[in-house]
Amino acid sequence: CQSLAASIMNRSSIAIHKEFREKNLDAHIMMQIHDELVVNCKDSVAEEAAAIVKHHMENTVSIATGLVAEPSVVNHFGEGHE
Repeated sequence: CQSLAASIMNRSSIAIHKEFREKNLDAHIMMQIHDELVVNCKDSVAEEAAAIVKHHMENTVSIATGLVAEPSVVNHFGEGHE
């Protein structure tokens, strides 16, 4: 299971980074914590960046159970873990 999860995270991260670059968004993956990504971006693109992250986290790999990703848009790291 851990190997599959790691593969999903890696593939999703690559796809997210690629789309950020293609759309010229000022958004960057800052770190990965287990099955979470921390993305740093301007407020003006936060919702678009969250939608891109959600899409790739849920659709980069297809598994029978499906995948659900719920992005949280917060102002600083501590808010995302309350």
